[in-house]
Amino acid sequence: MLVLTTQRLNLSPHDPARDAAGLAPILGDEEVMRHIGAGAMSTEAIADYLQRHADMWLNTGMGGWTLRRSEDDAVLGNIFLKPVRDLPEIEVGYTLGRQHWGQGYAREALTEVVRHGRGRGIDRIIALVRPANIRSIRLLLRCGFAFEFFTAERIGIRLGDHLAGVALSPRNLVLLPDYGRAAVSAPATAAPMPRRGG
Repeated sequence: MLVLTTQRLNLSPHDPARDAAGLAPILGDEEVMRHIGAGAMSTEAIADYLQRHADMWLNTGMGGWTLRRSEDDAVLGNIFLKPVRDLPEIEVGYTLGRQHWGQGYAREALTEVVRHGRGRGIDRIIALVRPANIRSIRLLLRCGFAFEFFTAERIGIRLGDHLAGVALSPRNLVLLPDYGRAAVSAPATAAPMPRRGG
């Protein structure tokens, strides 16, 4: 298990006993969790989630980190890097408390975790995002990710809770969500959001 640091953050592998209280208000927030999994999590679900990620570190060498602000150790959210259950992929995902949105913390953590993955020789990392989660999609695009495939079209089955999921990757081969046709985009940092029917 590995602690990562950025200019403003410490990323520590999930410790259920230490992290549950700090993450409960975030993972239990309906607005924060609106586009994630089954929505806001109960106390029991949070404990199970943290334990599964802690176990995952032991079994796969990947898992979740709790995001803490360096200056005061405040819990801001969490981020993970892990194998996808129904696809031969490695996924990054993140959650941030509402009061910390718009301050660059998610981008800072995402950039560091992708850098860490690359350093481990993982040359392909995806993010699974629901099309309605525009805030997260925009962040991923700013970080160099690009639309790659619509999960339901790619595998033809429900992928966990991501029936309406979008996979994004630092690549330029694109299957636009809801449109069902392949395209090659410009680099993600310069690519506009797709228009319906365009």
